[in-house]
Amino acid sequence: MFRSLLLGFILLGFNIFAHPVIWKGGSVFTLRHLPRMKRVNLHHSLTHRWALGFHFADIQDEKLLFFQNNFLLKRFNKPSSQANIYGFIGLGLAPRFLKDENFHLGIQGDWESRRFYTQFNVNSFFYDKIFVSTTFRFGVAPYIEDYDGFHTWIIFQANQDSFLDDSAMSSSMLVFRFFMQNYLIELGSDFKGLGLMTFMVHF
Repeated sequence: MFRSLLLGFILLGFNIFAHPVIWKGGSVFTLRHLPRMKRVNLHHSLTHRWALGFHFADIQDEKLLFFQNNFLLKRFNKPSSQANIYGFIGLGLAPRFLKDENFHLGIQGDWESRRFYTQFNVNSFFYDKIFVSTTFRFGVAPYIEDYDGFHTWIIFQANQDSFLDDSAMSSSMLVFRFFMQNYLIELGSDFKGLGLMTFMVHF
């Protein structure tokens, strides 16, 4: 029993940055640059299952701001792995919200051990248009580090972004994730001009 609890704590520590809801009282700031979208998030976890905050998205020069709710819907703890299901609801704020409906709906599922990591998420943004972004990730840690050490993940990411009135754009890229203590950086490229950059800190 003690071994399972300890391993669960270590898993949570190693993979906390993948989680949109962290421990009660914790806050997360995220800056992410994607091929078709730039995103900035600031969230504070009121409980270990619910976080509130703000979510800014720039979708091909269309700027959107949301009052965001993130929910941990289900967690599955195993002796050597953990899985989670999250839901996202964002309500649009001024100025666009004064004129049109503007909201964000999303869902994320992930599974991780100390060696392997998978994630699937779908994010939908509703404004003048409907924009849907779908992402799948599979990652491997080339080495296992202690809790306070420098961690590296090599991640394959497949993306499909689409406007419902336009054709979809698909991409796949290699992403390198580095984190230590409270800080995370991701750098990715498809080697054809599309890139990804993530900076994240929790406090």
